[in-house]
Amino acid sequence: MRNVAKREPVSKRKPSANSRRRDLVAPSRARGRRISGWFVACFIAAISTVALGTIAVTLKDSFARVVDQPIAAVDIKGNLKHVTEADLRTLLEPVVNRRFLNVDLLTLKERVEADPWIAQATLSRRWPDRLQVSLVEETAIARWGDSSFLNQAGEEKNVGDNSVLQDLPLLRGPEQSQQKVARKYVEIASLLLPLALQVNELTLEDDLSWQLALDNGLVIRLGRDQLLEKIKRFSTVYETVLKPKLADIYSVDLRYHNGLAVEWSPQALSLAN
Repeated sequence: MRNVAKREPVSKRKPSANSRRRDLVAPSRARGRRISGWFVACFIAAISTVALGTIAVTLKDSFARVVDQPIAAVDIKGNLKHVTEADLRTLLEPVVNRRFLNVDLLTLKERVEADPWIAQATLSRRWPDRLQVSLVEETAIARWGDSSFLNQAGEEKNVGDNSVLQDLPLLRGPEQSQQKVARKYVEIASLLLPLALQVNELTLEDDLSWQLALDNGLVIRLGRDQLLEKIKRFSTVYETVLKPKLADIYSVDLRYHNGLAVEWSPQALSLAN
């Protein structure tokens, strides 16, 4: 039998001072490398951000030079009778020397529509340097006093001097009565149309009585109420009774419930005497 040598247990060796130092130094170097890498990444990101910002500003300036050019022309569309070229120059003055994208279309629309003759304005940009303005002019149905007209809705539009509208009937009335007078005018005019008669003047007096003047010179006093019934009564006798003697009649009074009264002209009265 072989003799087996008895081995002593191997004792654990304690790390030396040098090995401990290496263990401490290695992680520190790794952390240093990580910090350096993070710093480089941040530096590159910052440089990239600055570069992208510079590129964006350059592109914006280039875009502005191409797109945001000064307004070169304003195209006007619309069937205009009363809005003059001088009026348009005044209305569109805010766009003079403005750039394409710098024009406030909403504010300009409000300015244009503030003109009493402009019912509606539509504005749009036409790239690269034009502005298109489409205008709808008000339709005047009658004069109101000496300085205004009434549109189709019976709204008063003050133009300062309505003498250019002498071919339209003249309507008068107290304050806030414009729409009421306009409605009565339309109703009366439609009833007189079969007689080939037109309204020259329609007045609502302060005491709320109505007076009508026709294009043939005849004056009709209507009173305060039942205006349409009275006009119908006038129509039934006009052709047969009144028209043959029209040259001698000054006015017709319809303020009666069942009839009318005739006021003869001064010339007819002098001849009769």
